[in-house]
This record gives sequence, structure tokens and C-alpha cells, in this order.
Amino acid sequence: MTKYGRHCMGTINWTKDQQQIIDMRGCNILVSAAAGSGKTAVLVERIFKRITDKKDPVNVDQFVVVTFTKLAAAQMKDRLRERIEEALAEDPSNEHLLRQEGRLSLAHISTVHSFCSEIVKRYFHRIGLDPAFRMGTEAETRLLMQDVLDELLEEEYGKGEEDFLELAGMSEFNRHDDEMGNLIGRIYNQMMGQPFPLRFLDEMEAFYDAQTVDEWENSGFMKNLLASTKTFLQGIFQEYKALKDICHGPNQPLFYEPYLDEMLAFLSDLPENSGYEEYRAYFGRLPKLTIRAPRGLTGEEKVNKEAVRLSCKDAEKRMVEWKEQYFDKEAEEHLNDLKDTSRKMKALFRLTRRLHELFVAEKRERGILDFNDLEQLTISILLQKDEESGAYVRTDAAKELANEFVEIMIDEYQDSNYVQDTILHAVSRDGLAGEMPNIFMVGDAKQSIYRFRGARPELFAEKLLSYNKKEGTLYRRIDLQKNFRSREIVLESTNEVFSRMMHTDIGGVEYDDEAKLHLGSDFENTEKKIAKNVDVYAILGKQNMEAEGTLAALKIQEMVSGETPLYVKDKEGYRKAEYGDVVIIVQTNSQGQAYFDALKDYEIPAVMEKKRGFFDTREIGLMVSMLQVIDNPHQDIPLAAVLLGPMFSLTEDELAVIRMENRTADLYDAILTYDKSDALYEKLQHFLETLSYFRKKASYAAVGEIVQDIYDHTGIYEAVRLMPNGVQRNANMDSLMAIAWEFDGTTYHGLYSFVRYLEKISQQTEEMGEVNLSGEEENVVRIMTIHKSKGLEFPICIIGGMGHAIHVPDKSILTIHPDIAMVMPVVDNEKRTKKKTIYTHYLKYVNAQDELGEAMRKLYVAMTRAKEKLILLGCAKNTDSAAVTGENRQKIKTFFDMVLPAVHIRTDLFHLVEVETDDLILQVEHGMVQETVKEQALYNFDTTICYDKPLQEMYEWMDAADEPEPEPLPVKVSVSDLKIQSMEELDMEDFTILTHEEKEEEKPVPAFMQTETKEKSANRGALYGTIWHQVMAVIDFVNTEDEAQIRKEVKRLVETGRLCESDTEVLNYRRLSAFFDSTLGRKMRQAQKEGRLHREQPFVMGYPARDLFDERGEDETVLVQGIIDGYYETDDGIVLMDYKTDSLKPGDEKVLISRYRRQMELYRDALEKMTGKKVVKCLLYSFSLSETIEC
Repeated sequence: MTKYGRHCMGTINWTKDQQQIIDMRGCNILVSAAAGSGKTAVLVERIFKRITDKKDPVNVDQFVVVTFTKLAAAQMKDRLRERIEEALAEDPSNEHLLRQEGRLSLAHISTVHSFCSEIVKRYFHRIGLDPAFRMGTEAETRLLMQDVLDELLEEEYGKGEEDFLELAGMSEFNRHDDEMGNLIGRIYNQMMGQPFPLRFLDEMEAFYDAQTVDEWENSGFMKNLLASTKTFLQGIFQEYKALKDICHGPNQPLFYEPYLDEMLAFLSDLPENSGYEEYRAYFGRLPKLTIRAPRGLTGEEKVNKEAVRLSCKDAEKRMVEWKEQYFDKEAEEHLNDLKDTSRKMKALFRLTRRLHELFVAEKRERGILDFNDLEQLTISILLQKDEESGAYVRTDAAKELANEFVEIMIDEYQDSNYVQDTILHAVSRDGLAGEMPNIFMVGDAKQSIYRFRGARPELFAEKLLSYNKKEGTLYRRIDLQKNFRSREIVLESTNEVFSRMMHTDIGGVEYDDEAKLHLGSDFENTEKKIAKNVDVYAILGKQNMEAEGTLAALKIQEMVSGETPLYVKDKEGYRKAEYGDVVIIVQTNSQGQAYFDALKDYEIPAVMEKKRGFFDTREIGLMVSMLQVIDNPHQDIPLAAVLLGPMFSLTEDELAVIRMENRTADLYDAILTYDKSDALYEKLQHFLETLSYFRKKASYAAVGEIVQDIYDHTGIYEAVRLMPNGVQRNANMDSLMAIAWEFDGTTYHGLYSFVRYLEKISQQTEEMGEVNLSGEEENVVRIMTIHKSKGLEFPICIIGGMGHAIHVPDKSILTIHPDIAMVMPVVDNEKRTKKKTIYTHYLKYVNAQDELGEAMRKLYVAMTRAKEKLILLGCAKNTDSAAVTGENRQKIKTFFDMVLPAVHIRTDLFHLVEVETDDLILQVEHGMVQETVKEQALYNFDTTICYDKPLQEMYEWMDAADEPEPEPLPVKVSVSDLKIQSMEELDMEDFTILTHEEKEEEKPVPAFMQTETKEKSANRGALYGTIWHQVMAVIDFVNTEDEAQIRKEVKRLVETGRLCESDTEVLNYRRLSAFFDSTLGRKMRQAQKEGRLHREQPFVMGYPARDLFDERGEDETVLVQGIIDGYYETDDGIVLMDYKTDSLKPGDEKVLISRYRRQMELYRDALEKMTGKKVVKCLLYSFSLSETIEC
């Protein structure tokens, strides 16, 4: 962003509305911030102005700033730090600002869950919580919930209660109980999205308590249905009204007017404050279309007549369908349907309560919490139920926090839910006697696209209507309408689409003049080719992702390297578009993959951060199979995958031979009984030995250790590196290793649980994708989903998949709407019949409307990512579009349906191109022919001719260059890096590390007899060296006077978690005892007793590059980072020492000095600069030689 760059924020010329937001005090503020309006910059400036207010300055940690992601919180904290640093540069002695810079680490700028964690840790004693709790991983808590569910269902089967057996007898649960568990889990997730979960469940269940028609009609469900019916009929009224206006136009069917008048009169006479039966009678009077057209109509009149007739028939048809779905039966029959499902639904509610009880207890037993726990525990700390009124009121803790925080700031408020809103309101001063409201909310209801995560955009939408724009009110609304990101063509086209489509009923917000985007940036004119309109490409025919990807590739080539390339603007002015300017935004990753493959075919560099597919990669699938086989080898499919893979390299023919030898046993038993003396037998014996080794290790080792050992022992890691895209595959394997170590930190253990853990990760809402290795600055086309694109901006934006269906049918037997009800069809277990009811019909209708509104907001987010050029691309049967009306919008099935009405009307903004698939094929073939011609020309050109003199001269100049360009200087290096460089200069080929296994006199072993490679030995030795250093860093020197004390001290380190039990196996206590008994060891022990000993001292120092690197003469500063093993102070100065575990022979003292002289010189210099004292001695202690060496 040019106007809101991170630098010199203090010099920004704020708009009037922005300045108002920055300066306003003493009220709740709702900021409706349009896309690209600079809301984050305004929020940061508001905080800065408040902490630097001359009359009433506050501290930065008196704000609560809640963001949607950890990344957003970190970026906001960085921007606030930069703003403070800007001010300090102008006033370096400002003590208040200096304090604020120091207190930034204490600032409550975080996600809501991090804020909840702070509250729980502070008030744990009030809720009886063990303060040593740990946050469980998502996969861990999913696995735990599954275990609790299994336990619950087993408990219920044992009890055999009638309601449960009736529920379990449904045909949906015949094959497996998983579906029942899924239903219970869905209800549980819905209730945990509420501030008071059990009360919410009681309210859902109360719907099934209705016994009379009056009770049924007074239910929330029926009130909602009747209100929707009224809205539906009012929408039909507007459609007929619009048709009547059309009939008065030239060559229009005016003879339809009597029918339209009749329908308008009918729709004007809606039942007022009436119940179900009144509406049912009303629909019984629905008029029917019986108009006959007069003869002799002209061609145009016939076309217009048919258009009006079809619109009338469509409106009438929808009213008939509404009647048949909701008002075709008597109220008593609907009540009986409710009673027929009541027993099963109440059983589900009872099971959900029991799940909640067991799940909470199990998590407390294991000492873990999940995000739901954080929220609910926070609410229990902040709110308590008033026994008289039944309402929830603030606790003393909430009032204490409200008094501490001067302002509660909520970013991306449109993505909040009721739980988060309840928590943040509780710590605010809103509603407290004698206090002014102090909640600041900023967001954009049009960009709420996280409904699937429980976001409730209606929270924002309701405040849009209730907050006032007038000055002096306690609940103030301010709109930021100016967009400082995009060209006018992008803004106008977006406004045209959504002013027709997005309204309160569908979309959640009225896209009126107040919601429209207004130009805020200046794009100066140029004669170069720039974006003049929005291109809309419709590939006619069935959905064809390959065709979409191909067309996108052709258009990108045209914009980037065509005869007339597109120009885009950056800080320096206009330049040719590059691949890195382009983003392709899609709805799903599968669509993105099709575009990625097409761009790859055209050799267009592209990157797609895959949110899925990690577990589908060959290397991860192979590792999971190996882990399954180690856990239980009697699994044919995983075992076959392992044997055929690069670890053991059997062929399919060899597997067939094994099976032919033993057709009745499973594959593993067949392997065990295979006894032919051939090459296959040798392969199988190798496999069985490897399997035996790992099965034995699995009985005691951590999963992370096993995974690492599989990588090393089988060579799979190196084998995968040699596959195509090997670097990516190794990165995926590294990620699996990280998951394994994460698992080892949970309350689960063993390979079986780890495989289940991986299954839960694969089922997460945002499943893992492959590791992303691309950098932000790479010149590549980026492909991403709409959700991933939110908050980003790109010069050229291609929105793909415009013709794909946006509605995903809900096939579950349970239909849920958290504001209305939870329902299921009437199921007869004996007859095995299922009957849909008014309840399922209506909830599916409401959910479909909500989903459509979400889809509109997703398209809005996608379109507003574009800075300059916007392209809409997809497949469609045709490009016709109906007139946009309230009810017509409910028939929208694709993004094209939303866009095309505006496209046809505003041809000055949109450029519609219909693409025939055959034409696209011809275009592709033409391009292939041209490439072939160019290729043949390259193969046959005359090498004696110079075709490009300047190019030839450039190559000659390059060839003549004697010295290559020096590598760029690093910003920071570690002492270890410099040490390695120094050792490389000494050609240290025989360098090894001391291990606990080393004998006093070790004879050389020929290479062909060595069982361990130098590389593996070095890695093992490096690990040992790390453990020795860790012991020396934490051991209490006072308790090391003999070997018995040393062993006791090491045992203490293990018990306190400072050292792992397995680490102690590598220690050589004889060598340790020798050190502590040496002169240096005794002096360090005495220094610790007197408080003069310092260990593990980190430092960062700046040095000129010429002092660090040979053959580099630059004066540019390079930071050097390191950790000093130890030093102690004497009257004369400082004695610096460092432990060394190099494997040495007597007489090798000078070798050690030469290896580490440079390192010790840096340590000496850093220590003298840090302490201001002179280092009088530099000592190396060699554990191998048991000797102190001065250097």
C-alpha cells in the first residue's frame, strides 16, 4: 500500500473519517471498514495517539487488542513498535515512549484464545484448575474425544436404555457406530460455540417438549418459519410489481396486467400476526395463471410476452412449492411428526451432555485443555449466574480486569462469535455504573467468510443498524468507504455486482451507497497498456477445469510476454507485468491443482500452497505404512506398500511368488513361511531383520526417535531425495518428524496411537498440505483459495471456477441451525422408512440461504484482492441472466449467476468473451505449431552468422570476467559457522567427536570392515557432544566432589526434566570426575559457591566483515551470535573457558588450539566488551585428554 506503508506513519494525511476514528474517546466505536481502506494503520495510530496523549497518556499494556490469527497479532505489534520507534527517533530522550517500547512485550495484542489463556493462568485458583495445565494439540483432543465417544457408546449399550436402543436401531447406524458418534460430535461442537453450552442444549431440547398445537405454534421454530413466509411473499410481491412496470413498456404484453393486478392484490393481503392455520388457508386462495395472449403479435412482442409469462410461472411455481413444503398439512400432523422424532432427538441431547461431562473429566485427568475449555473457563471466571434474575452478571474478576483495560479493541469483528463477544464485553466497561463504554470494533460484514468455523456476521450486521453516526452518542458508527488499493475499474465493477446481489436477506448486509467502495488512490494516466475493463471469459459447455487452466495460461502469457503486454504500477511508476504480479483465486484446492498443472504445461512458474494432500504424497504414505507394519505386520495393504517401496524394493512379480507359495495365510505369514534359497529369500530376511529391530525398539522408544531411525536405518530419506521433486519430499518428511515429536509431547504413546493421531490431523478442518518452500519475493504466479487470499492484494487477479456450483448438499440425517433448531426426519425402525418433515425442509432452506450469503461474501473478498486487472473465468452452459430480484437470488448456483446480470447491463465496465472449446483447442494447437517452428529453427540455424551483435559482445564480456561476484554478506552468523569455516581451512578430514564408547587404545579398522559410515558416526558424535555440553550447563558444581555425587546430581537432572534418561547413557563418569577433580574444575566449583561463576552466556556483537571473512574487504557490519560455555571472575580479571569433546590423542594439544583459536578470540572480545573487564586467561578443557589447555 502506498498511502499506508509501514514507514513514516506519522506523516500520513489521514482522511476526515480516519482522523475521527483516531481521536474519538468515551464511547463504543464500530468501524465499518471497506476493503483496502487502511483499517490496520488507523487502529495502530489510535493506540499510539492514546499512549502519547499529553493530557491523559496510558500504557500500551492497558489495551486489549484481539486479532483473528497469531500472524496478524505479530504484525500489528511490529507496526506499533515501528510507530513508537519513529517517534523516538525524533525525541530519543522521551522516557514515557522508552517505557512503552519496553512494555510492548507485555501488551495484550493476541488472538482471543491467547487472551483467554492469560486470564485462566491469572485466576486459575478461582476455578480450581491445576496451573500446570497444557494446551492439547487439535489432533490430540480429537483423538481423545473419539476415545471418550467409544467409551460412552459402550457404556450405553451396556445399560440398554430404551431411548438409546431406539436411536441405535436406525438404519443409518447399522454398519457402524461412527455415524452416531459423528452426530453427537456435531451437536457437541454446536453447543461449545455458545457462551453457555448446557443452557443452549436445554433450549434446543425444549422444542421437543411441545404437546399441544398452541405450544408448537409458540415455538421459536414456528415463529421463524412464519416470519420467513412473510418475507418470501413480500419478495414475490416485488417481482410481480416489477413485471407490471415492464408490461407498460413499448411492445410489452400489457394484456398480462389484469393477472398481475390480481396477484398483487392477493399478495397485499398477507395475514397479519396470524398463526399456521391462517397462512395455510391463505395459500389455499392462491390464484392461477390463465392468461391467453391475443393473436397477431409481432416477433418482438412474442419474445417479450414469453419472458413475462415464464417469470410469472416461475413465481407461481415457487409459491406452490412453498405451500406444499410448509402448509400442505394440518398443524396436528406436523406436531405428531415432531413427537415421532422427539425420543431419538432427546436421546442425542442426553448423550451429548454425557460426552461433555466425560470429555471434560478426561482432559482434566490428563492435565490438558483445548480452545473450547479456554473460552468456557474464561466465561466462568468473568460471569456468574444471578440466582434471582437468572441472568449472568460480571464477577469481581471481570470488574477488576475492566478497571485495568482502558480499551478493548477487536480486529476483524465480522469473524467473531457469541462466545468471544461475551468474553470481551465482560472485560470492558460497557454497562458498568459510572463508566463510559470502551469497546472498539473494526471489520467489514461483507468480508465475513468463516461461517464454517462458527463466525456470526450478524453480530456486526446488528450493530451496523443499532449504532449511530451522530456525534456525541455512546454507541458510535463510522464508515471507511475509501479504497486505497484498487483502480476505479475494479471498484466500480465490484459495486455493480453487489449492489444488485447483496442485501440484508442474502449476504447479511445492505449493499447501498454507504457500503459501496470509493476510489482513494491515484493512478495517473499513461499511454501504455493498462487495465481498462474487467474481462469475463465464459468457456461454453460442461465444467472443464483443464480448459479453464489452459485459457488462464494463455491469458497470463499474453499479459506478461505478449506483443502488447500489460503494464502495472509500482512505487517507481509503470512497468511491464511479471508472473509475480498474478494470482489465481479459486474456491477449492482441487480447482487450484488443475490450474497449477496447466501452467506447468506452459512452463509458467507457479506455486500453490496446498492445504491438503500431505498424507496423499508417496513418501508420507510410505512412512505411515511402515509405522502400521511395525505396530502390526498382519496388515496386507500397508505391508505390500512397504515391500514395494524403496526401503526393500521388491517387485510385483516377487510379491506374486510369495502369495503363490502360500495362498491361505496373510502376506506376513506367507513371508515367514517362504523358504526357497534364492535372491527373494535374502530380501525377505533383510526385511524381517529390519522389522524385528524396529518392533523391539517400538517397545521402549519415543515415536520421534523411531521415525528418525527409519530415515537413517533404511535409507528412505536419501532415496526420496533422489525422486522427482526430492527437496519438496524431504521437506514433507521433516514435517512428519516434527509431528512425531509433537505427538511425543502429548498424553498418548505408541505407534498405534500415533497412526490414529495422523488420521485425526488428516480430518482437521484445515488439513495439512505439503510444506511450502516458495518465498514471497519469487517471480511466480500464485494460486490460492479465497480464504487464503483474504487480507492480501495483487496487481492482477484471475478468479477461476466461476461456473462451479457453490452449494454443497447436506446429506446428514441431522440438520442443524444454531438459532432455530436441531431436527431429523421421521424414521420408522421396523418398516425401515424415512419421511422428511416441515422441520428438515425449512432448516435446509435457511442453511442454503446462509450458505449463499457466505458465497456472495467470498466472491466480494476475491474481487477486492485486485489492484489493477481483474479477470473472471469459468465454464458455463450459456451466459444468459435473469432479471435480479429478491427471490431470483435464491436460485443462484454459481459465481457467474451473481456476476452476469451486471456484465450484461454495464458493458462499459465488463468485457464478456464467450469461448468455444473447439476454438480454445485450435488456439492451443496453433501455439504448439509455432513452438515447433521455433524449435526446428534453433536446431538448424547457421552457427557461422552472428544474429545479435550486442548479445555476442555481452557474452564475450562475461567470458572475459576474471573474478566471480562475491556472495552477498550474511546479516548474522554464529560462532559455530565461523568455527566450521576455520576448520575447513585447516582441512580437518580426520575430525571426530569423543563418544562414551571410545576405548583408550582404538586400533584402525579398514573401510570395507566398518559397520558405520563416517557420516553417521559424526552425527552420533555430534549428538553426544551436545548432551555433554547440556550436562555441564545445568549441573550443580557444588555437588561434584566425587563420582558418586556426580551420578546423584545427574539423576536429579533427569528427575527435574533438565535431562532425558536416555541421554545419560552417553556419559562417561570417569571423564566427568576427572574434570571436576582438575584444577580448573575445583576453581569453577569454588567460583560457583561464591557467585563468581557464569555459564551459558549468550551474546550478539557486530564486527566489520573484513575481520570475519578472509578475502572480504568490506567494512559492512555483520552480527556474530554465540553462547560462551563458562567464565569466572578473579581479582586480576576474567578466566574464560570452553569444553571440548573432540576425540584426541596425547600430544594433540596444538591441534585443539588451532581448531578453536578463532572461536576463543571472538569469545574474549565479546566478553571484554560486555563486562568491561579484561580476560586474563583463555582455557580449553579436553574431555578426551582430561587436560586443561591454555590458548
